[in-house]
Order: sequence, then C-alpha cells, then structure tokens
Amino acid sequence: MPSVKPRIRARISPYNHNRLTLLTRQSRHSQAQIVDKALTHYFRSNEDDVRDEAFLRRLDLMTRHDLRHSQDLRVLTEGFTLFMRYFLTVMPRVNDADRGSRASEGTQHFNVFVDRLADQMKGGGYTFKNALKDVLTTDNDFFTREEISRMKKHQTIAVNDGAEVVDAAE
Repeated sequence: MPSVKPRIRARISPYNHNRLTLLTRQSRHSQAQIVDKALTHYFRSNEDDVRDEAFLRRLDLMTRHDLRHSQDLRVLTEGFTLFMRYFLTVMPRVNDADRGSRASEGTQHFNVFVDRLADQMKGGGYTFKNALKDVLTTDNDFFTREEISRMKKHQTIAVNDGAEVVDAAE
C-alpha cells in the first residue's frame, strides 16, 4: 500500500496553472509531484541562503585579512627597497686585500641579525608594525565635524584687557 501523503489545496495564478499543465503533459510527472519538487526546491533555497550568508561573512573576513596582509607586504617591500637604495648609495668600496676579512665580518653580522630576528619573532614579531602605528594616522586621530563645532562654541579668545570673550559667531 502506498504511503498516504497530506493533501493540500492551493490557488495559483492562471499563468502558473498553464505552465504546470503544460509541464505535466510534457513530462511523466503528475501535478502533485511537480508542485512537491517546487516546494522542496523553495525550502532548500531558503536553507541555502542561511548557509551562504555564513559563508559570505567568512569570505568577507578573509578578504579583509588579505587586504591587511597585502598592505603590510607593500609597506615592508617599500621599506626594504628604500633601505637597499640607501645602503648601496653609502656603502664604501672594499679593497681586494680587505675583502676576506670584510666577508667574515659580514657573516658574523648576518648571524647576529638572524639571531635577533629569531628572538623578535618568538616574542610576537610586531616591532615594525608597532613603529608604524607611531607614525601613521587614521581617521580616528582627527576631529570630526561635530567635535569641531562643539569646540567652536566653547572657544575663548583673550582680549587685550585680559577679559575673555566667547567667540560663537563662527
């Protein structure tokens, strides 16, 4: 005995009725099967929208992180380029007689540099970024228009005789 499915009655537009009738004639499916598949697809698309929303939030977060990393990489590349340009400009020429001793001294300096870099990276490695925070400004470092207007209301100007006058005209 086939399973008993719930029965519903619904009113649809004449356009959808004509299309449903045409599709029923063209396929081997009944109107009930087509409507059931359409409802399944409709409800599944709502579930997919919820899933896609979470996916899009995660992609947005990853995009922002990628932009931040790209900016960090650009800053580091530009800084390294400027350093190399400066270094190659001021670097003195090395005599052939001093070349061996200078090479061993350079190797020692490089090993000290690598050790310091390893120590810095173990501690978090944000020296360059922290130095940039001291130099770079953001929108939060500036006054907003509302703050400026409030300051203008309370701005005082010293007059020659020592009395203060509130300058509310501006």
